[in-house]
Amino acid sequence: MNQELFLRRRSKVHVPMGTGGATRAQVASAIREVAAFRCVLSETLIEQIGMLSPTELKHWLHGIVEILRRRSGAHVHHRPFYPDFPEQVLRATEAELYLNAVIHYLTLRRLPPTEESRPPLLEGNFIHWVIEPGSVHEFESLLEPLVSSRTSLSEEETADVVWFVREYKSDVFRLLPEAIPFREIRAQVGGALILHVAGDARVDAFLERNVETATDVLRLAVALSGGDVSLATATTRFKAMKRSMRRLLLRLLDSIPNATEDVMRNAERWKRLAEVLHPGDYADKYPRALDAITAARRDEAPATFGSRVETLLAQRDIATLTPLLQSRPGEFARRLDVSLRRATNPEAVLDAFEAVATQVSSPVLLQLLAQVRAPRPLSPARLHPKRRIRQGLWHQGSPRTSHRRSVGSRSPNLRKRACNAFCIAAATRSLFHRSRITRIQGAAGAACIVEIATYAGARQSVAYA
Repeated sequence: MNQELFLRRRSKVHVPMGTGGATRAQVASAIREVAAFRCVLSETLIEQIGMLSPTELKHWLHGIVEILRRRSGAHVHHRPFYPDFPEQVLRATEAELYLNAVIHYLTLRRLPPTEESRPPLLEGNFIHWVIEPGSVHEFESLLEPLVSSRTSLSEEETADVVWFVREYKSDVFRLLPEAIPFREIRAQVGGALILHVAGDARVDAFLERNVETATDVLRLAVALSGGDVSLATATTRFKAMKRSMRRLLLRLLDSIPNATEDVMRNAERWKRLAEVLHPGDYADKYPRALDAITAARRDEAPATFGSRVETLLAQRDIATLTPLLQSRPGEFARRLDVSLRRATNPEAVLDAFEAVATQVSSPVLLQLLAQVRAPRPLSPARLHPKRRIRQGLWHQGSPRTSHRRSVGSRSPNLRKRACNAFCIAAATRSLFHRSRITRIQGAAGAACIVEIATYAGARQSVAYA
């Protein structure tokens, strides 16, 4: 039981079962001692400490007072430079104040001689908080909200998580939630488990379940060296690792598909990590991990996922692009708009996206919903039919290039007015195709309606051409 953690996070303390015997005077003395730190014990807590023996009460009170002293700063002894401040400073001359300051620094903080003192501050009922009793179950429940956070933990919160892992060891698995959503916290918990719960098969299972990318492996190595798992600060100085830790990190990296692409995003950090991992020692056992780290050392960037997607989009090979995007549902959602515009069969693209839509996070789905629902005003486009028609035709919308060519090829045989009507009809066919409404379940469990419009001219096609 960490009373300081419990008191700081819940304003509660745990009182163990006692043998009884504490007198009312001893309990009142304990209440008075705690009240010196502007705290008061609740009625329930007073009843519980009254069931302790005098020795147990003394031991319990000593621990609580030490915590309160550290929290209030009372554990540090202070001597005021001018005890009767500000009156004493107002009465002193500038020369006296200057000499006192110089002597203070030259003589290693020796204070000027003085016999003046200030009367004690007025005491009153200034209660900061009420301390309640708490059970062991309430204390153990503090871990789950910490590791379930969706934002970075502070240094204090990280120390609390590490304390639970270090003290509970293998028993900590019953306190951990099924899933840890934030990757930085996964790395911090995983690093603590490797350091303090080594040899437990559940540690390997936890890591295999929560380490999904090469960057996750890098964060885990940074956590083992006490660095910044957000990877936002300068390169971490990695500590020497045992063979078991090196094998574990290489095995995790070897099991990740397309690890080289992810490693190249933090190539310099991987170069530093490779100096302590020595992947060449396990070249036969973890060849993919060695290849990924070797590529970072040689700066041999492979063809990335994004480059392959852009190439297929430029080639308008949507049939090949669709299964590639299905491997990354989130990227598929972001590329859905442009894929539909360039597809000859939009229905096939929509069916492919619907098959993986449940794997897309709810925020991305909501962004997609906002995108397709947003108003899309189109600037007027001027069409210039060839040959006999000299005057440009204005249309509120931008037709596709293919329709523009068909208009130009057929307009010479038409009168000006008929050509204008034909241009509008062609643009209308291009701009307005049937839309489709698909109900999609997000990964977080919240259902949302995503309106996926398959019309080709919702935005100007030239933006994607």
